[in-house]
Amino acid sequence: NDAGLKPDWVAGHSLGEYAACVAAGVMDFEDALHAVSARGKEMAAVDVPDCGKMATVAAGVNVVEEHLRKLDGYVVAANQNCHAQTVIAGATDAVERAVTHFQENGIDSREIPVSHAFHSEIVAPAAQPLKKVLDKLNLRPALLPICSNVGALDYPETSSEISALLAKQMASPVEFIRQIEKLYE
Repeated sequence: NDAGLKPDWVAGHSLGEYAACVAAGVMDFEDALHAVSARGKEMAAVDVPDCGKMATVAAGVNVVEEHLRKLDGYVVAANQNCHAQTVIAGATDAVERAVTHFQENGIDSREIPVSHAFHSEIVAPAAQPLKKVLDKLNLRPALLPICSNVGALDYPETSSEISALLAKQMASPVEFIRQIEKLYE
């Protein structure tokens, strides 16, 4: 704004969606700090028998999902970053098998050191506690169009729908390719 520029759309990747919310006027910076703090706290507090793993795969989501269909266990294309890189997340043993499978098939893949399998159902128990925090914030309809990681959806208008979408976002795949394609259109 200081430079006189105004975006046509805004979007953010994973935690960056909160920055996009600030840029679009959905929340102010202070509320965003409360939200991301709560998001991190609630995800770190997820207490499940298997916190899962994440790994990067040097292939696009279509190739990755084709290979994942051949494997047993819970693993998803969690961060659909670009046509040459996807991050997978899921149960520890399933992600380990997937990494080995990709490597054996000549596709570079390696684990990412994280505490939980983010953007997967493993962190879904954190959604409701996060939503309670989000419901207390001053969430407003966007002043600029904003595109969500969840299905490249446009942002809803009511505060309750916005908090529900942000709570869902942390356990849903980041569909960044679809977001960029939508913004390009």
